[in-house]
Amino acid sequence: MASSKFVREVRGALLERFAAGLSLPDAARAVGVNEKTLKGWLTRGRAEADGDYAVFAEAVNGARQAAEDRPEPMTAEEFQTKLDQAVRAGSVQAMKLWDDRQRRQVEPPAKPRSKIASLAEARQRRAS
Repeated sequence: MASSKFVREVRGALLERFAAGLSLPDAARAVGVNEKTLKGWLTRGRAEADGDYAVFAEAVNGARQAAEDRPEPMTAEEFQTKLDQAVRAGSVQAMKLWDDRQRRQVEPPAKPRSKIASLAEARQRRAS
């Protein structure tokens, strides 16, 4: 029989992710727990009156609420830290955003060319 991942360290890591605002799939992926397993733990906790699963489910609800109620906006540094964590945890959405942000820093936006410059280039190509 495989050992359970429902240990204090894993639960604590999940609660940190939920408090930071990560989604259930991203939080599960970040700590190496199958999403269905995490959903099972929460379902069991909501069905039980007491015990570790019930305490965990209530703590998840509290962490999610705390993330939603956070009044101050994230600083740019906090955002970059969270984005980096999500990328390292395997979030595809975070990877796409990270890549887009990297490209913007490396590739300056193209300057719009004037019609005169475009016409001059076209004449030059035709002359060649």
